[in-house]
Amino acid sequence: MAMTRWLVAVSVVGVALGMVTSPASAAPGKKLEAYGYVVLAPGSSDGSSGPLQALARVVIAAPSEPCPKLSPGHRPMTPRTNPNPTTFAVTVCEAVYPIGESLHVDGLGITLPKVSSKQPEKIIVVGDTGCLNNSDQDCKTEWPFPALAKAAASLHPDLVIHLGDYNYRGTPRTVNGQQVYNGCAVTSYVSQNPENDPGSTSWDRWENWRDDFFRAAAPLLEEAPWVFTRGNHELCSQAGPGYFFFLDPHSTLLGQDPALFQCPAQVNGSAPFPNLTFVAPYALPFDKGLSLVVMDSANACDNPTPVTNALAIYTAQFAGLPDLIQGQYAWLATHRPIWGVRVNQPSVDCAASSGTCLNAVLHEAIQASLGELPPAVTLPLAGHMHLFEAVNFDTVGRPPQLVIGTGGVALAGTSVTDFTADNLDGQDAHGVQLNDFGFFEIHLHHDGQWKGRLLDGKHRGDVLADCGSKEFSKSGSVCKLTGK
Repeated sequence: MAMTRWLVAVSVVGVALGMVTSPASAAPGKKLEAYGYVVLAPGSSDGSSGPLQALARVVIAAPSEPCPKLSPGHRPMTPRTNPNPTTFAVTVCEAVYPIGESLHVDGLGITLPKVSSKQPEKIIVVGDTGCLNNSDQDCKTEWPFPALAKAAASLHPDLVIHLGDYNYRGTPRTVNGQQVYNGCAVTSYVSQNPENDPGSTSWDRWENWRDDFFRAAAPLLEEAPWVFTRGNHELCSQAGPGYFFFLDPHSTLLGQDPALFQCPAQVNGSAPFPNLTFVAPYALPFDKGLSLVVMDSANACDNPTPVTNALAIYTAQFAGLPDLIQGQYAWLATHRPIWGVRVNQPSVDCAASSGTCLNAVLHEAIQASLGELPPAVTLPLAGHMHLFEAVNFDTVGRPPQLVIGTGGVALAGTSVTDFTADNLDGQDAHGVQLNDFGFFEIHLHHDGQWKGRLLDGKHRGDVLADCGSKEFSKSGSVCKLTGK
């Protein structure tokens, strides 16, 4: 098993920290906190697809540290550009990571996982893992993500997919009493100190990323390469700078333009908030069939009337999806569900229930471009809604949608285990919904068929839902709740 080591003596729910020394270049006896992980990345120079690539990253919790090397071979790592050294008092180093090898980080006691270009067989999917850290959620006693990450790591996956929303502690809804842009309309934005304004005291901070993600995720970071999607809590008005610094898979080492994958300054102004970043979809092509398409839906407002040019941008992005898919079939990983249903009753008419059925901007963008998702897309994965949901459509031609937003943040409340949704983006649908914490494990077969389980993390036998592509073809329901 690979070993990510923590280099300071602190504690967090469900995780024990180890002590090792810093790189040889640091002062003798100096202790540093560090995290190593591998990010899967598109290899083309425009960041859209191309051959599958991987990037090794190391976060060292100290500024201006020299980057370590990777061995065997003493391969150099280079620093990523720090968007704000004042609030990110860390060094982030990276290197192109070889396919088929497992390397360790010199001087840090970190062994990185092996990456394969072959289609992964065992996949862990998590979403909405951060903690509110307020009166609605006590991070010491009511935050399951550390335990879920540890349980998921014990399954030794080949790949981990995170569906967004890593950082809740550092993303308040208001700053100085004024609303922060959250992807939807902001009726008043007159604060003299907006979040992530160049002079703001509310800038995105390393401490929140450390406490909400890196410390808790460390056992799972050890085990497998990751695919990261951006959530609405990683908008540029919130924790976007940290997302692009730590997690975004694009890099100058792959010949990609850094200006396309960073947050512009969030300057004070009137609504709508103008300085947005739209990352184009990209594909991760695996051998033997699967193309994993990642779509940044952070700016796709759940409201039917977007306040920006988001609809035009997403329309163009959906129109380009068929050209990205290189394999026999594709999965789509994104934060906001294309088809999600907020239900508290057995039946809902989406046409008559504004705000209940998501996502209006994505619905309109698909209709204006392709009409439907490309036929090769067999499974859309999303988070955003703080629950587990499987939506199945009654007519042929639209794949089932899985919503996995159960990774840690306080859940959405009561649910209806069996529901029907009329007129969900023009079609009738039905599904199951569950409000319980858990992560999703998928076993993917060579022919594209898959089986999945929602696991609660208490121990490996606690299955909350059984799912699978063959179940969908037989019964019209992709998931069944176990009743546990």
